[in-house]
Amino acid sequence: MTLPLEMVRDIKNLRKKGFSYKEVAKQFEISPATSYKYSCHIKLSKQAKKRLNLIIKRTQLKFKRKYSCLKKIKINHKTLTVEKVRILSHCFWDGHISKWTVSYGNISKDLIEEFKGDMLEVYGVYPDKEYKLKRDSRQDIYIINYYSKVVCDDLLRYSPSFSTSSSEAAIPQQILNCQNRLIVKEFLRVLWEDEGSISHNGLIRVKIKGKYIRDQLIKLHKKFAIELSPYRESGDNYGIYIKSNLRNLQKFDEVCFRLSSVTYGKNKGRLKYNVFRSLIDNNLSSI
Repeated sequence: MTLPLEMVRDIKNLRKKGFSYKEVAKQFEISPATSYKYSCHIKLSKQAKKRLNLIIKRTQLKFKRKYSCLKKIKINHKTLTVEKVRILSHCFWDGHISKWTVSYGNISKDLIEEFKGDMLEVYGVYPDKEYKLKRDSRQDIYIINYYSKVVCDDLLRYSPSFSTSSSEAAIPQQILNCQNRLIVKEFLRVLWEDEGSISHNGLIRVKIKGKYIRDQLIKLHKKFAIELSPYRESGDNYGIYIKSNLRNLQKFDEVCFRLSSVTYGKNKGRLKYNVFRSLIDNNLSSI
């Protein structure tokens, strides 16, 4: 989007005065991204920074007053259940938990609906915000947000951080030591739904940031006698490959993806599980 030179000049002047990108966008009826494009290089004076910081603080306060008050929420599942473990698992991979917000995003509408159903079952809440994020070179992603300190506090009891690259993040002991195979299976299934991939030539892997959680995941897979090959990439990227012999694939079938789709490559758009079943069928036919 190319703007008239006069408008560009006015945008820069407002930014110099300490107006936020959103304020500038509203003033000229343009998108915040366009506002950023034409004024991100502007250096702010101390007075302008002071005004901008005041606006940010007011916005945060308004947010807390509107969304972060203690809602009357009854936690229906106070102990670990299948629904609750799915929520926890999603939050480790494609979700996020802060002090005030739980969010989850995925290209699969079915996984979004599953998350919404689990949140309704466990906490009796509906999303406070739902939207679809358009992506030019990739598939659109559905995102849902919940604003509740009660829900966040309950989930943060299980792990102080859900960012796998954080030293504080850890799979809860309630899951690692759980004797209920269904609960452990659902935790792993969600992992493979969110982070797992299967290539057209049959390579099945999951990659995350953080060695500690990767090693915890290896222990959980061993509960199902699944054979793995750990690996490391550059930086803090760690992962596991599933060994591709037929017997091992049949064991992996118990915990692998069901609802997620392939995001790129030869099988883009196909259900990962259908690609996986084709791999098993090919192995069977070669016997």
